[in-house]
Amino acid sequence: MHLAASLCTPAWSGNKPPEIPPSVLRTVYDAQQAIRQKAFQKASTCIKNFLHNHPEEDHYLLEFTWGNALALSNRYMDAAQHYKKALTLYKGYAPAWQNLGRVYVKMKKYAIAGDCLVKACESGNKKDPECLYNAAACYLMAKMPKKAFPYLKELIRDNTVCWKPEWIEAYLDCCIDLKHDKVSNVIEALINRYGNRPKTWKTLGNFYLRKSDYKNALACFTIYSYFIPPDSKEAVLLGDLSYWSGIPLRACKYYSMALKQKKDPALYRKLANACIKGHMYNRAIIALKKLLRLKPSPKVLSLMGDIYYEEGNFKKACRAYRQSVALGRKRGRIMLMIGLCAIRMKDPDLAKKALSEAAHFSRYRKEATQILKSLSSYKNVLTDRCKGHGTLTQGKGHG
Repeated sequence: MHLAASLCTPAWSGNKPPEIPPSVLRTVYDAQQAIRQKAFQKASTCIKNFLHNHPEEDHYLLEFTWGNALALSNRYMDAAQHYKKALTLYKGYAPAWQNLGRVYVKMKKYAIAGDCLVKACESGNKKDPECLYNAAACYLMAKMPKKAFPYLKELIRDNTVCWKPEWIEAYLDCCIDLKHDKVSNVIEALINRYGNRPKTWKTLGNFYLRKSDYKNALACFTIYSYFIPPDSKEAVLLGDLSYWSGIPLRACKYYSMALKQKKDPALYRKLANACIKGHMYNRAIIALKKLLRLKPSPKVLSLMGDIYYEEGNFKKACRAYRQSVALGRKRGRIMLMIGLCAIRMKDPDLAKKALSEAAHFSRYRKEATQILKSLSSYKNVLTDRCKGHGTLTQGKGHG
């Protein structure tokens, strides 16, 4: 929002303004010239001296111009007092209401700012759509969507003006906050009128994202990406939406695209998770190896072990689990998995040692103890004990 420093014109008149004496007009002109030169203190002094010598000639334009000089000097509280004084001298002066609202925004008094901007709209002969939107935006910043909604609705209903994306976004956000579900007509009108604009699809994508409607959000952001190739952040969002929508292969495509722009450990983890979900275990292993080069992690090594176990490569699985332990992840499940790998590799000594350690953990004590008994009782261990323990856990990375 920018301060309106111009003089009152007929389009702004809510009622007939007071006459402007020549002396007042000259002083306002001199002050405005100083403002244009960014000599704000000079402008204030000009008006202050005039009113000191002619107190009976106080005028709304003097107070308004003085308020502008102070506002442009970042003296918002003082500026507000002069705008208020201008409004006591001429209540229908819309620019004073508008600038008063703007200084209240600067002071973060959003609800009062919204009230002032509504007054500015009501004072003019014709409502300014931008002013109306600013009033609604102030109410939204004040967390008053119920108060903002009528003004946004008025903007959307006006077919004589060109909708701006931020108007639609604010309206749709308002609908979510107020739990208004009947927005399909607005969405349809938006697509019909502005479906060829990229911003339209980004606005709709954000709307569906806020509603946690990931499939529709994905559709909208995908169309947006046809207009403008996604940057790294947008590619990650498309990947996340694909993953949440149950399309892991597409998620892999977008995460790989993002990784070309930025080598991020969190992205390699997302890529690995998507590959696992899509049963592309070799690609998952490649992603996890790249992740380990950037950031060694016992959790990642444990996940690699699970993938190798799932594929029946028990030697590599065992190595990954043991490396995980070496990095400080000595947990019951890991020791149990090392034991099961050792059984598959026909290494009873390693199996007994790992299972004995797993038995120290209460969650795995019963299972580890039963397998140890089997090892003691039989030379050929029943391999069906090993089934079902390599279930892949993708962990975090898609929050």
